[in-house]
Amino acid sequence: MEQSTPHRNETNSEQAEDTVALSGDQSIPDTPSSNYFSLDEDEELLWEGREGPKELVPGLLCSLLFVLAGGAVLRISSLETVGEGPPNAQLLLIVLGGVILFVAVGIAGYTYWSHRKKYYAVTTKSTYRRRGDYISVIAMTDIVIANLESRSPLDKFLSSGDLAIKWQEDGEKVTTYRSVPDPETVCDLIAKGTYGSD
Repeated sequence: MEQSTPHRNETNSEQAEDTVALSGDQSIPDTPSSNYFSLDEDEELLWEGREGPKELVPGLLCSLLFVLAGGAVLRISSLETVGEGPPNAQLLLIVLGGVILFVAVGIAGYTYWSHRKKYYAVTTKSTYRRRGDYISVIAMTDIVIANLESRSPLDKFLSSGDLAIKWQEDGEKVTTYRSVPDPETVCDLIAKGTYGSD
């Protein structure tokens, strides 16, 4: 069964201090599972990893386009012909260019921040996918099979890939985990958990 639950940070103060000491970032620890979900007593964490860097590309490209646009506007504002135009035209172009560059920084920052809050985990009982403040869970007993989809040259270079997890609950469903790091290992772990093989 796939379940979505709001993010709840249940760590105590001692655990929070350990996270800060290890990662320097209390809200986004290097080992997300320790702060974002708790395991059952008979459940063991087998693997976890953050979403691959390929998912950063669209946001960073968008940010780059804004940087180029802002730079072009600032370049135009420095032309002598602009100073001969309407009053305050040069100042307005400088402000416009600055705003565009500010937006570019905001897009890049948000892209990185949101990427840091996306990760996957596999345990002896379930697979977990975190997106922002929500975690979706698929029980191993519900999984039919996990397939590694076709990988692009970029996926292979980054050692990542998309996993299509077929599972059953009131009918057959497919959930795709995108840009999973070391996807072959994750497929093997899910297969072992699903079929109980060694």
